[in-house]
Amino acid sequence: MAAEFLVRFVDGDWYRRHRQCVEARIAQLPSFRRRQGGAFWLKGPEGADDAKAWPYDVRLFVDAPQHLFLEIGARPASVQADLIALLAWIRGRTAIVCEDEDGEPVGW
Repeated sequence: MAAEFLVRFVDGDWYRRHRQCVEARIAQLPSFRRRQGGAFWLKGPEGADDAKAWPYDVRLFVDAPQHLFLEIGARPASVQADLIALLAWIRGRTAIVCEDEDGEPVGW
């Protein structure tokens, strides 16, 4: 079962203006594997030889106007490091709030 999180942009207009930059940054992450529509797939090398493994560990959906939606199926260290780096990069440019599927703040 996947965990779901939202990364809300306090200034939704910032995301609208810079969405392509955010998408480009996601695509530069070492764990980035592919884009399928508005979903970016991240996969770490850990467990890559497991035939039963999903083709992604995390999917980031970028289509919403004021947030990113994260679906986390697995959290290998490499993908977790990439997510931390991405959130730090975004925080260096604008304010965000990370919430779980119940709308509760999480400590990312």
